[in-house]
Amino acid sequence: MKTRELLTTEQREYFYGIPEHMGEREILRYYTISDEELQIINKQRGAANRLGFAIQIAYLRFPGRPLSANEKVPDFIIHTIAKQLRILPSAIQNYARGRDATRREHLSKIRNTLGFRTFTLKEYRELARWLLPMAMKTDQGHLLVEALITEMRKRKIILPAIYAIEHVAWAVRERAHRKIFKQLTRNLTSSQCKQLDKILSVGQGYKFSYLSWLRQPSGVVSAKNFHKIMDRIEFIQKLNLPLENGREVHQNRLLQMAREGSRYSNQHLSRFHELKRHATLMAFLIHIYAFLTDQGIEMLEKLMGRMFNRGEKKHKEHFQKDGKAINEKVRLYAKVGKALIEAKELEQDPFESLQSIISWEQFVQSVEQAEELARPAEFDYLDLLDNHYGHFRKFAPRLLSTYVFKASKASHTLFQALEMLKEINQTGKRKIPETAPMDFLKSKWFKHVIKENGIDRHYYEFGIFSELCNHLRSGDMWVVGSRQYKDFEEYLLPQEKWKELKEKHQVPLTIPTNIDQYLQERFELMEEQLTKVNYLIQNQLLPDAEIYAEKIQIASLKKMIPVEVEDLTRLIYSVLPRIKLTDLLVEVDS
Repeated sequence: MKTRELLTTEQREYFYGIPEHMGEREILRYYTISDEELQIINKQRGAANRLGFAIQIAYLRFPGRPLSANEKVPDFIIHTIAKQLRILPSAIQNYARGRDATRREHLSKIRNTLGFRTFTLKEYRELARWLLPMAMKTDQGHLLVEALITEMRKRKIILPAIYAIEHVAWAVRERAHRKIFKQLTRNLTSSQCKQLDKILSVGQGYKFSYLSWLRQPSGVVSAKNFHKIMDRIEFIQKLNLPLENGREVHQNRLLQMAREGSRYSNQHLSRFHELKRHATLMAFLIHIYAFLTDQGIEMLEKLMGRMFNRGEKKHKEHFQKDGKAINEKVRLYAKVGKALIEAKELEQDPFESLQSIISWEQFVQSVEQAEELARPAEFDYLDLLDNHYGHFRKFAPRLLSTYVFKASKASHTLFQALEMLKEINQTGKRKIPETAPMDFLKSKWFKHVIKENGIDRHYYEFGIFSELCNHLRSGDMWVVGSRQYKDFEEYLLPQEKWKELKEKHQVPLTIPTNIDQYLQERFELMEEQLTKVNYLIQNQLLPDAEIYAEKIQIASLKKMIPVEVEDLTRLIYSVLPRIKLTDLLVEVDS
């Protein structure tokens, strides 16, 4: 049987107890007596009853539960309230020794006059409905219980036994689980359910299951590993599952379930009841599909970057290799130039001056060598990129056949070029049509793409994929199913959902969506807070503030960290071993 306990013993004590030390702000927030409360308190007979009555109000405000019989009240609460009532703190001893019936009568009177409620079936249902949206985001028990207790304090619902609150949180969490399972498996056919169960079986030609195969790491950057990523993406695509169901589930819960699917063994998953098993596998497939899609794009960028880097390296090597010969030719032609200038100035025969430096045969030979060393006027590393076209074709066509790209208006012509190239790959055509879109290309590509005999296919493809990487990074293009390269609109609520929320006035904001209502509430809150501050400062209860010469003076902020602590921190860091930044990042990431 499932346990309905969500908290540890320490957590229960934390939620129901009062801290030994509280800051002045918290004390004033929870234990300041209002004018309305003061009128009711003063109606009680005797100092002990007034102080005990006020402390009961304070306890219902925080921690939110009634004062227990024979419970020792912290001194700072007694002194804070006694000071406001102008009663000696020692009066609480008479209240503690008094009749328990008096304490219960006071509690009943507080409920009737100050609007506090007991926890009944009505409150249970109200709180369960309120907590469900949060339970759809997280299933951490202590967070759900903490949210419940905070909301109960806000609604003036007297806290019942902690186990009752745990039961509410547990029941709502189970309901959220079932709802999420149904969202993930919505519209699944019996055939698709069988396909999901098949993932747990051993794959054809493998010694392990399809699930284990999908979990395998992508490996180092290479065309071979790129194809392995594409194989897994296409396998998931062929399952034809409604992966869009994941959009209805909060990303925290979806990621949590996906991690369970990637961590649990096949045997463990097989023991889940059918709905939970299928939902967990759906969450895993949604996550791994997006992850593999992103991995494929990242590997494409690295493969493209590697080709460009090799071209640049080769370009530099050409100059380094021929550097000595080029330098010799430059020095020779500098001497020849000086000789010719001198011959003209002295009206001498230029050919005799030339042959005084180098023989005519050697000069002719040096000119031929210079022509061999010379590069085109606009020579750059892209001229050498064509050497890598064979390697480029090992992965580029597979990317186009596997991924579904979408584009904004800014990338429309690039999208057209991708679709055209995809069709050329499928039909086996070799030539790029003259009408192919070009305006997405940067100027550096035109001299390589546009040739006398038409469009150079190799450089046109290089240009397309180079710009594809740029447009994916900028967000002008996106990939269906990706997480990192998805449409910006997917980060927002769907238009239909947004209209529905506005019409039903259910926009999930903590403030009113009506401007008049919002301003009215802020004015009322401001007036309430100003009245409270005015009372506190007149009674010298406002921390770090006082009235001087009819003005409020606020004390300067105190240093939070003593100098001794800073010195100790530096000392501790000085004795710790040094660590590489990369190692630190890996440790944090894990």
